[in-house]
Amino acid sequence: MLSILGCDNAPKDAPDTIEVTGTATLDGKNIPEGSVVFDPIDGIGGSSAGKIVDGKFKFQSQFGEKRVLITANRKTGEKDQYGGDVSVQYVPERYSDSSKSELKKTVTDGQKNEFHFELKSK
Repeated sequence: MLSILGCDNAPKDAPDTIEVTGTATLDGKNIPEGSVVFDPIDGIGGSSAGKIVDGKFKFQSQFGEKRVLITANRKTGEKDQYGGDVSVQYVPERYSDSSKSELKKTVTDGQKNEFHFELKSK
């Protein structure tokens, strides 16, 4: 008789996560490309992150209260010394800097975790 044990590849002590979805706009317009990061406010556990595509994001996050960072870059039209495109971060620091972000959300178990971030440049 053949018995297969341990087919689950997830570590037994891996933290529980849940899907987080939502939207991100700046001045009423979808952020075309960027990232959203959920950092634990209490410092326990790891950060979770996902890509923003056409103003929408979806990723897995651990439960708890999170400081949210949203970043996005745009090309300036200039080239660097190696011929690569130069880009700049255009989301204000109050949303994109980990020490300044004003955004906070709580990820909870047993309910939909859908968040909408309506950012303002001024």
